[in-house]
Amino acid sequence: MGNKENKKEFYDSLPGNYVKCNFCQRDYLFLSKSHIFKCSNGMMTYEQYIEKFGRQAVWSEKYSHLMKGICKEAGARPEVIEKLKNANKKYYEEHKEEVLKRTEKMRNSPNRLKNLLENYQNMSEEEHQTRVEASKKSWKNEEKRQNRLKGIKTSEKAIIARKNNWEKCLSTTQPIISKPAKQLYEYLKSKNYNVEL
Repeated sequence: MGNKENKKEFYDSLPGNYVKCNFCQRDYLFLSKSHIFKCSNGMMTYEQYIEKFGRQAVWSEKYSHLMKGICKEAGARPEVIEKLKNANKKYYEEHKEEVLKRTEKMRNSPNRLKNLLENYQNMSEEEHQTRVEASKKSWKNEEKRQNRLKGIKTSEKAIIARKNNWEKCLSTTQPIISKPAKQLYEYLKSKNYNVEL
């Protein structure tokens, strides 16, 4: 009981309001997928709930502050912050594709693009130049991120190794054999087939 009371006190100390569930009318820090599914008797999914009531009906202001790190200023215990970080990391690892799709959808949403256009039109020349430089930097980072997702190594060492490998392949007169082809060749040889590369 003491632990629950401590948590309640800590959450109450955070700025902002709780979020109210539209089915059970109780206050929560955030609404989970299972909670929405159970409260709606299986009639509504998490995505449908967000579509109907908006994202602000799922994530409370308190939870947003907690996730942004303002909880440190409110006196959050380090173990609580560490626990949240681990929970987020675990969720990302388990739902990586879903998270990336959702991020892409948010990036290309009409409202976001409209706001960007309005901000761009009301921007001063100095701000515009700063944004351009930041954008160039972010595109480089985005390219690195995409390569990392695809499994392409972009470090200097990896690039030199690839270059050396290509030069070696081009200089040799021997046939270039891929690993699966080599395995197939060895398998057929073991079965006494007469195979030529």
